[in-house]
Amino acid sequence: MDCSQILILPGAVDLGPCSLSTGYFLDKPFIVYALDRNVVVVDAKLRHLQTILGSDCGYGDTNITSLHSAEYSGRIAVAWGSDVVIFEPKENDEATSTLKLMLPTWSPSQTISLDYPVLSLCWDGEGTQLLTA
Repeated sequence: MDCSQILILPGAVDLGPCSLSTGYFLDKPFIVYALDRNVVVVDAKLRHLQTILGSDCGYGDTNITSLHSAEYSGRIAVAWGSDVVIFEPKENDEATSTLKLMLPTWSPSQTISLDYPVLSLCWDGEGTQLLTA
C-alpha cells in the first residue's frame, strides 16, 4: 500500500441514528456526517470535500442533534438544538476542467428557529419540504 491509498477523514461519525446521510448533487454522490459540532462532507470514494464548522455558523458550543441531505438537490439540513440551518450546494469555480471534477461547496442559506429541540430531520423526495421531530 502506498501513501496515495491512505484516506484520512477529519474524525469519526457521531453515534446515533441521525448522524449520517447520503445524497447527490449534479448526479455525483456524497456522504455527509456529524462530527460533534461540525459537518463533514466527503465524496463517494471518501475524499474530503468540505468541513463546515459549527463555530462559523454560531454554534461553537452546541453539538449537532440531527442532519439529513436531500436525495437529489444536494441540500443539507443540520440541527443544532432547536435551530435548523439549511445549506445549499454550488459548483466550485476551481473545478479542474481536464479532470472533469466537480468539487461542490455548501453554504448556509437559511436558519429556522423552533420552539423545541430537533431530534430528527427528513427531506421529502424532491428536497423542497423538511420534516422535523
